[in-house]
Amino acid sequence: MISTSLITYNRLKLNRYFIETYNQNIPKEDTELIVVDNHSIDGTVEYLKEQHKLDNIQKLILNDQNYGLGKAANQGFEISDPRTMYVSKFDNDFAINMGYFENLLSVIEVTKAECIIVCKLERMQSFDEHWVREINGVKFQERPREIGGCFFIRNDFRIQHNIRMNEMLFEPGYAGPNAEFFEDTRNHGGRTVRLMSPCITRKYERYSDPEHYEYYKEVFAARGLLHTLPRFINREKAGGTN
Repeated sequence: MISTSLITYNRLKLNRYFIETYNQNIPKEDTELIVVDNHSIDGTVEYLKEQHKLDNIQKLILNDQNYGLGKAANQGFEISDPRTMYVSKFDNDFAINMGYFENLLSVIEVTKAECIIVCKLERMQSFDEHWVREINGVKFQERPREIGGCFFIRNDFRIQHNIRMNEMLFEPGYAGPNAEFFEDTRNHGGRTVRLMSPCITRKYERYSDPEHYEYYKEVFAARGLLHTLPRFINREKAGGTN
């Protein structure tokens, strides 16, 4: 059993795209999709309820306020199926590509890793090829230096060592809970690898798009980085992506 937890907070278009690609490319046998929503107000909640009724989402938590990434991820972990071998945390700005699930299972079988970080196709050029292995056509990186926002962790290992996401909310100088989570995993002897191509694609949305600007404004402000937002908008206007 593999359990995928999607964390949502507004950005309905991206939530819809993730759930659609997940259901197109992931078999429902021995898998479950858990969605934890942090009090979206843009129609996301209504969409998630509809998808839950259609069984495109197996479990749904609707929070009454924005508790942040860490707490939402822990909520998803805690309600995962008791048979779950790996639990995961995904942000909502990704799309599941064809072949992803089969490659995930292959990497699990070959490496027996406690933690598998999910590769974004756009970032593959930055990987140190020295640590890349390929078995039966599946690529993975053995010593990933870069941490990521989407990952799977072996559930019995997580429970045994009480590994949880930090539930601290974003504030100036705090980059988020992922770095501490991976460090805790390594400190308990967990082996980490990175699943490579084909995998997932990040759906970059326009920083200046009115649909997303208020979201980015809130996130950047919470991190003490609001002054950098114009730089991303200007880079986008010049033809950059992120």
